[in-house]
Amino acid sequence: MSLERKLLAALVDNPSELARVFDMGLREAVFEEPLSNRVYTFMLDYWNSTQQTQVPSRYVIETQHPGFVLETGTPEEPLPDPSWTAYKLIQRFSTNMIQQIAQAAATTMHDDPVSTLRAMVADAYNASETVLPRHSRVDMSENVEARRRRYALREQGIGVGVTLGLPELDEHTGKLLPGELCAIGAFSKVGKTMMLAKAAMEARKQGWKPIIFSLEMPVEEIEDRMDAMFSEVSYNRLSKRRLDVAEMQRLFGYQDIVAALGSGMRIERPDEGERTVAHLLARARHTGSDFVLIDQLSFMEETQKYPSEKQRQGSILKQLKNEIGRESRGKLPAVLAVQLRRESLERKEGPEINDFADAAEVERTCDLLLALSRTKTQRMNRNMRLDVLGGRRCEIAAWLLRWDLIDSTTIAVRNVIEHGVPQTAPTTQPPIVPGMTLTPAPNLLIPSGPPPS
Repeated sequence: MSLERKLLAALVDNPSELARVFDMGLREAVFEEPLSNRVYTFMLDYWNSTQQTQVPSRYVIETQHPGFVLETGTPEEPLPDPSWTAYKLIQRFSTNMIQQIAQAAATTMHDDPVSTLRAMVADAYNASETVLPRHSRVDMSENVEARRRRYALREQGIGVGVTLGLPELDEHTGKLLPGELCAIGAFSKVGKTMMLAKAAMEARKQGWKPIIFSLEMPVEEIEDRMDAMFSEVSYNRLSKRRLDVAEMQRLFGYQDIVAALGSGMRIERPDEGERTVAHLLARARHTGSDFVLIDQLSFMEETQKYPSEKQRQGSILKQLKNEIGRESRGKLPAVLAVQLRRESLERKEGPEINDFADAAEVERTCDLLLALSRTKTQRMNRNMRLDVLGGRRCEIAAWLLRWDLIDSTTIAVRNVIEHGVPQTAPTTQPPIVPGMTLTPAPNLLIPSGPPPS
């Protein structure tokens, strides 16, 4: 059974999967077998005629196309995932088109190289447009209602993005939206992992389902940080097994509260060979997680070798940004811990973008750049500096944080160092779309103070 027929069999009576592969860019031209091409065209016509709510049944397809038999999967050999199959067919189509364009160019390039080059550009553009994902283009005259509904939902606090752990940071950045990538940079052992834990904890309180991929530390160490963060007991004493009875009771009480929230706070340490972008994001989606935190970039893996670490990390960043932004699979907000150079600790005015190992690629790829740093004096005073070094939707800013892991586990803003361009709130409430019913997002805030007895 060919890949084409396997895909068609998996799409029978499955309008959601047909919509998914169509949005990926699967078009009739991708099918090489004439009968498979006709069947897929028939399925699309049927799907569109029912306002994209139904796909023809096996009986209808085989009746309308005599001689075409749809296969069925077996426990030993189930039908492959339609998205994977569609991706392979689109790849095959693209490869074939590249070869055809190159062969055609070879016959005319010596006589008229300029015209040949222009023809190649036009042919390549037409071929890429054939399988262009549906979500990559929009006619703004046709989606006015969708945009209005999106803005109305934002005003109600729905779909506004995930918290980064601090209210002041959220207010300044507008939070992290699905499909956006935030890089948190710091020198080794300064506080990247603890900042990830803070963001994950606050997100879970607000109803998100974060997943932390720890590529360096054991899962137990991340659990210690999360337990200390939730309960606010001293992480220093917890890690050294020196909590007193009252602190243990507080810790246990908050563990019960977190458990009562249900599944949704995951920590995983993938084995070597499973630390690529594809593995991590597939695992996140499989578990139903909606917020991805990765600690850290230098321990991620690539599927091919690169001549330099700079190129390897640059490739990983591009893949990660592309994967979290896939409409067909569901966009995900992601935070990635990144190592900064030692110089970031020695600069009184705080870190700079150049302190990232591959500053140019990080700046181009990431939507938000944060940096943690502290001098010896700040460390002694249990302070930390947090800088917004760049953002697509905000200006640069800096805060002095209270960073106490000794008496309690507390990360909070002490005062503003630099706030960039001030934001002013609208004086009037934007109109809500007539006839629209808005349901507020569930509030799962954990109460402050001691846990209930």
